[in-house]
Amino acid sequence: RLEGVAFTYPGGRQPALAGVDLSLAAGKSHCIVGATGAGKSTTLDILLGLLRPSAGRVLVDGRPLDDAGLQAWQRGIGYVPQSVFLFDDTVANNIALGVEPGDIDPARLERAARIAQIHDFIAGELPEGYATRVGERGASFSGGQRQRIGIARALYREASVIVLDEALIGLDVVTATRVLDGLRRLGGRTLIFVSHRAIVASSCDDVTVFEDGRVVAHGDYRSLTAPGSPYRALLEESATRPLG
Repeated sequence: RLEGVAFTYPGGRQPALAGVDLSLAAGKSHCIVGATGAGKSTTLDILLGLLRPSAGRVLVDGRPLDDAGLQAWQRGIGYVPQSVFLFDDTVANNIALGVEPGDIDPARLERAARIAQIHDFIAGELPEGYATRVGERGASFSGGQRQRIGIARALYREASVIVLDEALIGLDVVTATRVLDGLRRLGGRTLIFVSHRAIVASSCDDVTVFEDGRVVAHGDYRSLTAPGSPYRALLEESATRPLG
């Protein structure tokens, strides 16, 4: 939960966030939307513990997030950025990042890759399957393939909170829908999306709309896109934007 959270970047004239109150229920799926500069990324950085609020506080399970609990909180988060960085190593080592090769659980690896809709590509098209080296920065992989490896990476960690920052933007509708279905079937995980895609927002339990560093709406997708809703245009625009 964010309570009265405000944040101003050093040298900034205007606050990036101003009095944000936001509650994200555990075990539910949440989508954060808003125009560029609305405060979405700053909110994510505060949730991830990368930034400290200038005012207000963050609570996890009712307890203030402080220095003592920060590392434990971050260990429980799987973060998938829009641009996933791949190392010049095997696919398996890129998914199970930070795990010694001999300690990687093959079943867990495949399960994560299947949910991320990347297993068939790895097993069927790569010359050495999970042992294939991805090359420098994964240049031989498409953006969508890198994103799906990033999702599998977060899933392999079995994190209780998964944060996806425009992580499905490079996927076609069918693949994105399958990934969303797989994530929803995990059960017990808290999913936090930042996304401009209607298929993501409409699949979540609730949607939060940011504008000028503030939360201006919070509710389910159906109510926010009902006739007469001032946020309908924003969410309908996301449905017609070209895929990345």
